[in-house]
Amino acid sequence: TEYIAILNFAQDYVAPPVYDLGDINADGIINVLDVVTLINLIIYPSTQLNLSEEEFERADINGDGALSVLDMVQLVSFILGGGDNEIPT
Repeated sequence: TEYIAILNFAQDYVAPPVYDLGDINADGIINVLDVVTLINLIIYPSTQLNLSEEEFERADINGDGALSVLDMVQLVSFILGGGDNEIPT
């Protein structure tokens, strides 16, 4: 009976969402579509108000709390595989 109770708990458990930094549009791929999305967010800062916390965190690649050209440079560098091509985790 205890074993069944543990299984039921596991079935009811919902893991927190997992997302990748840089996958701004959450399509599972980090590519030029994410760059375009980030450029729009930087050029039109008022659009940032519509982002959920998770969306903002995916776009804030360097983790400084702001969306800027620094995030864009790191994202493009990662996509092209040049320079410091690491996206922090």
